[in-house]
Amino acid sequence: MNQSKRSSSVVEVMVFAGLMFLSFFSFAEDWPQYRGPFLDGTTTEKIGLTTWPAEGPKVLWRIPAPLGFSSFTISQGQAFTLVARPDQEGITREVAVAVDASSGKELWSFSMCIMKYDGGGDSGSETNSGGDGPRSTPSIDGDRVYLYDSQLNLYCLGLKDGKTLWQHSVQDEFEGRNIRWQSSASVLIEGDLAIVPGGGAGQSFLAFNKKTGDLAWKSSDQLMTHATPVPATIHAFARSSFSPSPAWFQWMLPMARSSGITHFLTRYRPLHPLW
Repeated sequence: MNQSKRSSSVVEVMVFAGLMFLSFFSFAEDWPQYRGPFLDGTTTEKIGLTTWPAEGPKVLWRIPAPLGFSSFTISQGQAFTLVARPDQEGITREVAVAVDASSGKELWSFSMCIMKYDGGGDSGSETNSGGDGPRSTPSIDGDRVYLYDSQLNLYCLGLKDGKTLWQHSVQDEFEGRNIRWQSSASVLIEGDLAIVPGGGAGQSFLAFNKKTGDLAWKSSDQLMTHATPVPATIHAFARSSFSPSPAWFQWMLPMARSSGITHFLTRYRPLHPLW
């Protein structure tokens, strides 16, 4: 499949996704992280439609979104995603873009790593001609946007202007160990922390102060997967997993017990790992 056909098909997907997120915005609930406010693909908001018109929902705006697997996040009237774009030297890079959710007007963009995926192929495999591109999704917290590109570069940007507030190269600073086809993980924001996988021995999982970028803790020796960190409460223990496998838990906190009743914690603050 040639470049123009791949780009066109991705644009249509982006239009539909944009409409869905406009619905969320209209009802005032943000979609700030990968898979939404509860990190499970659900929302408390209602679209209000029980039937759809035969011609489909009305298209409000379209913008080009060449290549990539990034989904949208939305906050404070802005929508965020990653796309592939050439820089001034003609080198294609992963680029974060912020657009006005009501009009599709681009507000700012931020260029990251070169778009090159070992083992993946820039045009997709023979059995999947959907192309290649950025894998992760921006995370939003207050007035900040958090990005984690496929080469394990972590960025904290200002939500309104896209200016860099702090950044880290997990590859260079923490002996990063990337995965084949490169990382797809998005940043998990939990409490005061921005959490990512991908570090080297003894620092596979890294938690940074989300405001300052200072390292809060590092832990464990597992190799990363393509999964995004997800917090969960299992049998009265709050845990966070960096792998689809239920056997991989990076830390856990025992819940308080009172009068023989176990209190289940649905949201928690991971202050430090147990191992």
